[in-house]
Amino acid sequence: MTFALHAIASHPTIQDSIQKELPHSLSSAQDFEQLQYLHCVIKESMRYYPIVHSIPSRIAAKEEELNGYQIPQGTMLMCNTYSLHFSTELWDTPYSFLPERFLEEKSIKAGSWLPFGLGSHLCLGKGFSLLEQAVFLASLLKEYTVSVREEMEVCKEFLFAPKPYTLYLKKK
Repeated sequence: MTFALHAIASHPTIQDSIQKELPHSLSSAQDFEQLQYLHCVIKESMRYYPIVHSIPSRIAAKEEELNGYQIPQGTMLMCNTYSLHFSTELWDTPYSFLPERFLEEKSIKAGSWLPFGLGSHLCLGKGFSLLEQAVFLASLLKEYTVSVREEMEVCKEFLFAPKPYTLYLKKK
């Protein structure tokens, strides 16, 4: 959520769009699930700022061909989510923060957005995480406008994490 907050604070038009989408009452899970643009911002922040740069390795259970490459049984395979999320083959303008790219879910190529993994290894907490982020961000942005005065530095080691920065809150 730290990454999403910084992105929202850095893009006033995105923040305005989220705040216009917020209903007067946020009292049920359904209220939060209907915040389409906010969910796009959350997904784009998870694409743009992947927490983990690669998915834990897997071992090929059988020999397989993938895009013309022979993969022998027993080969260790890794997926670099950072490279995937910034691939120009999968994303138009991947180095731009564009939540609108998630408005049409079917336009997102299968397997190109992997903050929670994929298939049988999909994180069990995906639904909870997305809803929790929506509840927190919607509740905050209903009452406050957020801003920053500095670019965010990211520590890119095993886990990507923001270096400390100041987030300013202004009561609406």
